[in-house]
Amino acid sequence: PNPTPTPNPNPNPNPDQVLAELLASYPAAARQREMQSCMLPLHIAAANRADEAAVRALLAAHPDGASEPDERGMLPLHLAAIYHAPPGAVGALLQAGPTPRALQP
Repeated sequence: PNPTPTPNPNPNPNPDQVLAELLASYPAAARQREMQSCMLPLHIAAANRADEAAVRALLAAHPDGASEPDERGMLPLHLAAIYHAPPGAVGALLQAGPTPRALQP
């Protein structure tokens, strides 16, 4: 007999809470690069106009991510500017970096 699945107590979870729980249970996720573009989750969040809380959670899990370029040499801050990320997210990226080393060609 198949057990009856437990209903989700919160069918509409807060995305920031889900991200925080994911990073708490698997912190290395913040360092995992997407295979095609070599983007970190921080790059993907910036390009998809994630809110400040999501960007700060990813930065807390991988602070150096603000200074790591993708395969095109783009930093998360570049993507946040190109895709018009919310001001709070851009501010968090500015506050985190990038390091001068990341800006050198």
